[in-house]
Amino acid sequence: MAVISVDLAYKRYADIGIVVITRTRRGLHCRFISPPKLQAPPDPKELAEWLTCRAEEAEAFTLMVEGTQGWKDAANGLVRSRLCERALNAPAKTGLRGIVKPANYLPFVSFCEW
Repeated sequence: MAVISVDLAYKRYADIGIVVITRTRRGLHCRFISPPKLQAPPDPKELAEWLTCRAEEAEAFTLMVEGTQGWKDAANGLVRSRLCERALNAPAKTGLRGIVKPANYLPFVSFCEW
């Protein structure tokens, strides 16, 4: 059984990191796989379909995707960020839908939302 872990990027497919992790008798085996050679910029739906195919090929039981996890809850008590960003003193803040700081982070957050 395998696990696939993905580090997202939204500008170029070449910037996406993908590793297949398999448990063996000697420990864990990590195999990096090349990102898709699809038309840039990355399209969330195309990427999801491509990753699903890679998961099936690797017989992976888990597909982990790293990216921002969602917009701020209006009732969380903070003005401009999610609780996890405050706890970790993260450099980027994800506010209510469509609001991020710094502003150039918005395309990535929007890409991850899809």
